[in-house]
Amino acid sequence: MTTKENVLLVLDLQKSEVRKSFPSLFSREDVLTILDGIEDQIKSIESNESVGEDVKSTIDKLVKQIKESVQDTIENYDFDGEIEIELNHRREIVTEFDSSNLWSEVKYTIDNTMEEFIDELTEVPDEVENPE
Repeated sequence: MTTKENVLLVLDLQKSEVRKSFPSLFSREDVLTILDGIEDQIKSIESNESVGEDVKSTIDKLVKQIKESVQDTIENYDFDGEIEIELNHRREIVTEFDSSNLWSEVKYTIDNTMEEFIDELTEVPDEVENPE
């Protein structure tokens, strides 16, 4: 849900509460209490969205690191040892490439990058471990 939709939902909920209490009269304190409740709910929406942005940023960073690691693995892969070139009986050049080793290295790179990323996320700063 967007911020606007969340705010409108909060307002609808508060309007519903007011309608349920009709025909009683509201004091100034009642109105302030309702407004404080709306403000608190809107603040919680904003904090949830900022957490969502932090998660998106973290995921984007992980995806970027994985892409860079995989690209580096492929660029530095020794294809010479994996490609076989033959000349067949019709004088055609036939090439064969066994991709299983490359895939193994790419999978290892992804796993390793994710483990390093998780270690980085869960690392406890020195200030927390050794407070002065």
